[in-house]
Amino acid sequence: MKDRLPNLTGRDELREVLYHLFDILEIQEATRGLLELLDRAYLRDPEATADLLNELEIQVTDHLGYHVREIKSPLRRLVTTAFNALEAEAQDDKPTSA
Repeated sequence: MKDRLPNLTGRDELREVLYHLFDILEIQEATRGLLELLDRAYLRDPEATADLLNELEIQVTDHLGYHVREIKSPLRRLVTTAFNALEAEAQDDKPTSA
């Protein structure tokens, strides 16, 4: 994924946000795999079902929850910076009165 985003990766101001977003994508893929395994085990293998549900809980509530909490502030900073830049650009484009 990182190699398909050449304009974003390697940018210092995006490093922290991208770290969390890439991990969120990895968690999504892991969750998909766990759900597929759970579908095969559910009502057939109680031990596997319990183990898979435990792993899902860890991935979703712990791992994903961590990244969601940690991305809030750096993402908010980027959003604020982007809108401030737009506002400054709009101010620069206004004609000055004589």
